[in-house]
Amino acid sequence: MTIPLLVKNNSSQPQQVTAELNVSPGWKQKADSAAVVSVPAHSELTLALRVVAPAQQNDNFAEIRFRALSGGKQLQEGSVFVKVSPYVAGQLK
Repeated sequence: MTIPLLVKNNSSQPQQVTAELNVSPGWKQKADSAAVVSVPAHSELTLALRVVAPAQQNDNFAEIRFRALSGGKQLQEGSVFVKVSPYVAGQLK
């Protein structure tokens, strides 16, 4: 699953942005997920935060929390709630 995170830089200088994920037990963050990027001045980037679902069906929703930081300041924070369907669980086995 990919969570798109739009980051805008309205300043006149490039900004380093760090994306963090906090996943529920059984879920994993993919190693190729964008973690630290440089956003050019007066532009925007979409970060692709990738997570992998557990390979078992679960009728309960799992929360995946994300946030973006720059210069020690929090830019954005949010979460999504997801659950693993029988189809997805079968694809992951």
